[in-house]
Amino acid sequence: MASGKGVKLSEQHLRLIYDTFKLLDEDKDGMIDKAQFFTLFRALGQTTSNANLTKIFALAVAEESKKAATAAKEDQAAAKKTAPTVAATKKAAPVPAGERVSFSEFVKTFSDNYQKPVTETVLINAFNVFDPSHSGKLTLTQLHDILTKRGEPLPKTEVDELMLIAALGSAKQADYALLAKR
Repeated sequence: MASGKGVKLSEQHLRLIYDTFKLLDEDKDGMIDKAQFFTLFRALGQTTSNANLTKIFALAVAEESKKAATAAKEDQAAAKKTAPTVAATKKAAPVPAGERVSFSEFVKTFSDNYQKPVTETVLINAFNVFDPSHSGKLTLTQLHDILTKRGEPLPKTEVDELMLIAALGSAKQADYALLAKR
């Protein structure tokens, strides 16, 4: 990962993350799934690839599983100390099924993997590579090809959404400096 990895979150950031986490946690069980994890990570300004997010999510799930297993062992040990006869009939709590992440694990994972957002200048310079005449504009076909055929291709829905956000519906060319500002 690039330099600038990791960040210490302020109370204000934690509140924003918590509020957004609660909105995404549809079943209100304090856990989010992979799609919700990706949505929250990106809603917080991170623009990492799906492949990288998949790795980050897998690490978070592994940590979540470790915590659940440790908690189950601690519960079992406590039960043995307080009620040996009851503990003999009780089994350890199962590790939660499925790949889900708690708020605390999301915050740890997010802060550990945070990368400073790409600046407007970096975006403009990246687009400029595809503009041999240095006109500051790319045709919609060029822009579409860059987004769908270079690096990790964006899905059609994301490309369409970007075109809407950039208000490029009827334009023949995109001013990439304006696009970078948005």
